[in-house]
Amino acid sequence: QKKLPVTLEDMCLGASKKVRFKRRVPDAMGVRLIDDVRILTVQIYPGLKPGSRIKHAHEGDYDPATGRLGEVWFSLDEQPHPTYERRDRDLYCTLSIPLADALCGWKRTVKSVCGKDVTVRHKGVTPNGWKECFAGLGMPKYDRENRMVGGDRGDLWVEVKVQVP
Repeated sequence: QKKLPVTLEDMCLGASKKVRFKRRVPDAMGVRLIDDVRILTVQIYPGLKPGSRIKHAHEGDYDPATGRLGEVWFSLDEQPHPTYERRDRDLYCTLSIPLADALCGWKRTVKSVCGKDVTVRHKGVTPNGWKECFAGLGMPKYDRENRMVGGDRGDLWVEVKVQVP
């Protein structure tokens, strides 16, 4: 099993990754095993979760007992995101605002992981730790049977931290 580093965006939108690796195969005479460098394209479907495994049959090491090439498994290793934290299909981010805005009201735009602009606003006094939920703007749900994204998505949560001078 090989770890494949992926971003939150890769897992939200889907992506193709080229992976280079070595495998053991018979030489031209079939006498001994040699290293063979392979490059595979691994398809990451939208909505897959960290640790999801993707199989490529007949691309692994040669097995002398069976006389066949084995499987190669890739495990998705989600890398930390600078803005968002993932909890299952929900995404969380923190928005810092100055004290003056927290007292008078404010409006900000954040970009969702899937690329959509989301307007966050609050009128009047905003307490530290105030949260707003944007339903359906989190991670998609992967439909394993059809290898596609279902209609159900997680939520995007924005939490406000007030900057006190």
